[in-house]
Amino acid sequence: MPVALCLFASTPDITNLGFIVRVLTGSIDDLPARAVEWGYDGIEFMPDPENVPEPAAMERALQAAGAVMPVVNSGRMGVQQLALLHADAGVRGRSMAAFKRMLDFAGAFRARVGLGIARGKGIPGAGREQMDAMAGEVFRELAEHAERTGAIIMLEPADPA
Repeated sequence: MPVALCLFASTPDITNLGFIVRVLTGSIDDLPARAVEWGYDGIEFMPDPENVPEPAAMERALQAAGAVMPVVNSGRMGVQQLALLHADAGVRGRSMAAFKRMLDFAGAFRARVGLGIARGKGIPGAGREQMDAMAGEVFRELAEHAERTGAIIMLEPADPA
């Protein structure tokens, strides 16, 4: 796959979240076209993990602009208080569901979903064995889901701070 120069992009609501990186914001219809106008090949899209758009809408916008979307970025999970490795089972469950929605979305494009900060900071006071067991369970379930959807989970380093 050739290298594509992509711009971080998200829906306008990201501006209210205090996200750590400045991103291109706009509607699904507008983002790919603006990225191409600015000289990029496409976008690395950061959807709202609790409200992931329908793939068909993004597909139409990408095709109209002649753009690509090789990566779906899960970075918004952290600022939306979601974490795959979290002490609260409810937060873990919502986070798993959110990440799976992003995998479903990415699978429609055979795209990658960056794991990064979606892991969370871990569980304070948990031992290595407990964290390894939880991580193994969580990542096994996500890998199986990714395989079914056609998405790829991309491991990336992220500072939990």
